[in-house]
Amino acid sequence: AFSNLVTEFQNLITHYRIYEKERGKKDKTIYIESNCGVTFLSFVQSKGCFSLKDISEKDVLCFFLNDEGKLSESRTYVKNLRAVFKARMSWNHSESQRILNLLPKIHHGRKIIQYLTEDEILKIKEVLNNHDLNLSFRDRAIGLLLVHYGLRRSDIATLRLDAIDWDKSIIRITQQKTGYPFEMPLISVVGNALYDYIMHERPESDVPYVFLSESTPVNRGCGCTTI
Repeated sequence: AFSNLVTEFQNLITHYRIYEKERGKKDKTIYIESNCGVTFLSFVQSKGCFSLKDISEKDVLCFFLNDEGKLSESRTYVKNLRAVFKARMSWNHSESQRILNLLPKIHHGRKIIQYLTEDEILKIKEVLNNHDLNLSFRDRAIGLLLVHYGLRRSDIATLRLDAIDWDKSIIRITQQKTGYPFEMPLISVVGNALYDYIMHERPESDVPYVFLSESTPVNRGCGCTTI
């Protein structure tokens, strides 16, 4: 595809490769980013653009949108193209900046983690509720908090003793990630597990957090990461 590009487009890619090589960018990254540039330039050239000045907003949108008007390329693809045209700015600033302004701004998306199936949840609960297994009170309580409430490990590690209202059967926390206060009903199976750990296994300590580390010195239970 590179050999079929017009001279100006070939020069752009060549300049990018030399520029980034001198800056110490990895060969693999240069290969990926320049391939994105070649693909984009090949497309606009097929639309009748034989110079950067010929590339319009419509040409750019045609590349990034499918026939249904939905994005057909990823945020990473835009990032790779930006690298190519940013390198060109040291050579032809005005046109490169114009193309950069035409590239779509795609917000970063987060992948959704596949949730557990009902069968998997039942099996986990069976293990946590089986007192014949060699689970510590601490691990059982942490596991039940995870499976019943879906709490983040940071929220479990920072769960305070005074967050548990035994009289009203409520747990109150402030989520570490969002900073939002959150209130949950203290269901009996979780309450019993927390009581067993606090009364029978938790070391005596002035630390205000429920879960303490199993190592010495005793401190906040960052051991949640082992679950």
